[in-house]
Order: sequence, then C-alpha cells, then structure tokens
Amino acid sequence: MIRQFFIQTNEDKDPGASFTEQVMKYLREHGAGSRRVNLPEDAGWLRREADPEHDCLLVLGGDGTVLRASHSVRGTGLPILGINLGHTGFLTEVNGNNWEAALQKVLAGDFFREERMLIEGRTSEDVSSDSSTAGEARRQDRHHFALNDVVLIRNGALRVIDFRITVDDQLLYSVSADGIVLSTPTGSTAYNYSAGGPIVQPTAELILITPICPHSITAKSIVLSADDRIVIEIQAGRAGEEGGAEVYYDGISDGLILRGDRLEVSRAEQTVQLLRLEKRSFLQTVHEKMQS
Repeated sequence: MIRQFFIQTNEDKDPGASFTEQVMKYLREHGAGSRRVNLPEDAGWLRREADPEHDCLLVLGGDGTVLRASHSVRGTGLPILGINLGHTGFLTEVNGNNWEAALQKVLAGDFFREERMLIEGRTSEDVSSDSSTAGEARRQDRHHFALNDVVLIRNGALRVIDFRITVDDQLLYSVSADGIVLSTPTGSTAYNYSAGGPIVQPTAELILITPICPHSITAKSIVLSADDRIVIEIQAGRAGEEGGAEVYYDGISDGLILRGDRLEVSRAEQTVQLLRLEKRSFLQTVHEKMQS
C-alpha cells in the first residue's frame, strides 16, 4: 500500500504551487505523507530514501514532466503516477479534474503497476575526422536513456541527411531523410506516430525505426525485436558536404553527431514502473486520447 508520496511539480503548469498545496493537504488529511522533490537534482537522495513497495512518485504536469522524472527513477521500481495539468497525454494516468478520486483509490490500494521498457543510446565520435573541428567542443562518448524515443533530426541548413542503418551488424537500409525516430512501444504515440509510424501496445517489447520525411517511397517504419542492436551512421552528402544531425533523448538535446560518428541504440536493462488505476483496453485508451 502506498503511504508516502514524493511530488514533482511542473511549475509552469502550476504557478505558485497552488494545486500542489491542495494535493499535499488532501494527502495529510487522509493520513499519507508527502514531500516535494526537485528532479533531477534530488535524484540521488530519492534513490537512497524511497521505498518502492510503499512510496510513489507523484508527477503534476504533463507527459514531458513524466518523461523527465522517469529518467531519475529508472531501475528503482518506484512507481510513477502522473496527474495531467496540460493537454492530451498518454503517460499521465489521472485527469486534473478527478485527482481526488484517483488518490483515494491509490490510498485504498486499488491500483496495479505497469512495467515499461527503456532504450539506451551510446554515441561514439570520430574525433580524428575533419568534422571534429566544426566549431563546438565535442565529447567522445555520450550515454543516455529514453522512455519514449531517441530522435536524430537535421541541424542547420534545409537539406536532408544520408543515414546508414545497421541491425546486429547487417545493413537494414541507407536513406536520405530529415531524421530518424527510434521509439519504444511507450513512445509509439509520440514523434513516431507524427512521422507516420504505427501505434503499438505500450507494454510490448520491441523497437520501432521510423524515418522523418524520407526521400524514398520505399523507406517505411520497421518493427524490430527489443533485443536488436541498432547502429546509425551519417554518411557524406551528395556533394561531399558535412551533414549533421542533432540527437534528442525524450525531447532533450544531447548535441550533434556528424559524418563518421556512430549512434548505437539498444534495449536498456533498467525499466520504469507506471502506476495504473484502471484496466482499460489499449484501443479504448487510444480512442479517448485521440478524441480529446
């Protein structure tokens, strides 16, 4: 049973923390503890102090706030419950209008946990190439996680990028496009969907690759096993120019990769736990969210 709530608030959606105070007052009046946290700054403390069996990370905001919070508690087993203070969201379980009824269910133990897979990306940079003098200081190795997606998208001039994609050391295809989305099942309803990719059951275990505005009628989304290892390289442009793509993990920039660099994406060993209140069919959820 959940008796302690750590609260992460999106201050842009709750200016002055008035809604946060309402939630904390409700929890106190119903015998539960609550404490505000500031992630990712408090991530280390939260990992040490939280009890995943009896505590919950309560996120007040939208899907973006849930995504950022998930990075801080990945692998801990601490469940996340999102209360939506913004627009349509697939990760926020509770609408801001019925939060009291939702918290009452949580306090009564009327919930279940849903495990979601993560993907991780590793960037290896060719610092010996001419591209390494392109202006900015560049790190040799970068390593991050994503609950939704890893996105590569062209940077700068209005030109497409030539990507070479291999899966388990076998060439999948080379494609000219504005970018590439590598998505988890959770992220299939995000950028992947906007780029024309399929929506899949969020608890499935797979990785989606969807090109963004490809310059080929044959370049479509590919559904891969969750255990596949995907490597993306940027090739020289048609005129030999340096193509560059910016890398985003759940919407957070991790800088550029240039010709000669490699981005390797694979399933992460760690997972994220979401707290759910209703056993609704996935199709019902999609219908409700798409109509709102």
